[in-house]
Amino acid sequence: MQTAAENPTLRLAPAFGPSEIEVTVEENQADIELVKLNAYYIDGKPGSITYIMLAGDPSLFNVNSFTGSLLLLRPLDVEEEMSHEIRVGTAEATVLFTEQNFPYMALVHVNVVDVNDWIPNFELDSYQFKVNADAKLGTAIGQIVAYDQDRTAPNNEIRYRIKERDTNESYVNVDPKSGLLTIKKSLRLLANKEISLNIEAADNGTPKRSSETLVSIDVEPVETVTAILTRMPSTSDAMFSNNKLQFSQRNYFTSISESIRSPHMLLVLPVLNKSANERFTTCSIISGDYEGVFSISTNSEGNCDLRMRALLNRKTVDSYQLNVSVKTGQQVDHAIVHVTVLGTYDNDPKFIYNNDEYNGYFAALSTDASSFAFLTTVQTKDVGLKNNSVIVYSLDSFSMDSKYFMVDLSGKIQTKMSASQMMKDSQKNYFNFRVSCFYLSYPTYN
Repeated sequence: MQTAAENPTLRLAPAFGPSEIEVTVEENQADIELVKLNAYYIDGKPGSITYIMLAGDPSLFNVNSFTGSLLLLRPLDVEEEMSHEIRVGTAEATVLFTEQNFPYMALVHVNVVDVNDWIPNFELDSYQFKVNADAKLGTAIGQIVAYDQDRTAPNNEIRYRIKERDTNESYVNVDPKSGLLTIKKSLRLLANKEISLNIEAADNGTPKRSSETLVSIDVEPVETVTAILTRMPSTSDAMFSNNKLQFSQRNYFTSISESIRSPHMLLVLPVLNKSANERFTTCSIISGDYEGVFSISTNSEGNCDLRMRALLNRKTVDSYQLNVSVKTGQQVDHAIVHVTVLGTYDNDPKFIYNNDEYNGYFAALSTDASSFAFLTTVQTKDVGLKNNSVIVYSLDSFSMDSKYFMVDLSGKIQTKMSASQMMKDSQKNYFNFRVSCFYLSYPTYN
């Protein structure tokens, strides 16, 4: 094969400069130009240059075929995907001469910046607790829990505070990080009364976002609690005092897909020999919670509920070992929770490409091609779910040019109309569209 140096009549296709670009965009932005790509002829002579998008989501991005401007069509969500890759080439590169020394494709990395667009939400609309008027200072009353679905800190970091400053605030303290309510002043004067508190959960983002919940605390007289205790058989008292507070297991194992949106209940950790009143039981994560994606709280039965409160990213962390504790009075116990993060597409079928450089298919169509003309066949390989290996195909309805084509269950792609009608209708002579493949009994799209 001749080179352009050996045969000057062979013209090289347009090359890109620069050929790799990184841009940053805030989530929720749309209808903006991300970058203007530049392709040029090596020989410096004029000529037509038609930009085409080789890889990337056409429902999110589009390249102007004449100017090379890469446009963002609709808002991105960092909670779904933190970055995108777009590959742009030229139509001329498919017909003109190319050499390995020149970049005939531009790679654009689009990084999505987290915007503080989620408001912290409490697990319950309101909370109701009971406490004995004779309870000691520092006694745990209960715990409130809020979640923030923003992807990164400080947007998903929550702080709690009692919003209205009144006499009730002097009796109760809320831990700003955990939401644990404790007694900070004697409640004897409030026996048979109710303490009402407005508690705010606010994130640390800019602008700061917050929500409120109502907490009602019934202060029970000492006599009521004493009467209940005196009705308990002494054998039960002895049995409870001799049994140590502990988790049902030393190690717990669970897994979760990174595609699951938060908040999400992950696991319930049963607690043995717990207090008869769950408000005296406190569950905590001691260590292992990288970037604070998990939370734990005591449920109405005195067990520990482990939740995911932020999206997981398997590329960042693929497993966690959480050291958790449960505490009642002076008794405390620990356990390890092993959490494995599963990839969204770990078991999906994968497309087979003939070209290692591009993740896509290229086909040519004669200008006099009739309706239902054969274009190409897409192929996949079965990488998992061997018992469910029936793979089917469909066109992505969000793809710009999908309306001109059809795909059958075997991956064979045909035109819906003649080539001349397609060019007349679209006012262009090149087309991009996206094909999805999935297991028939497990419809997770690739």
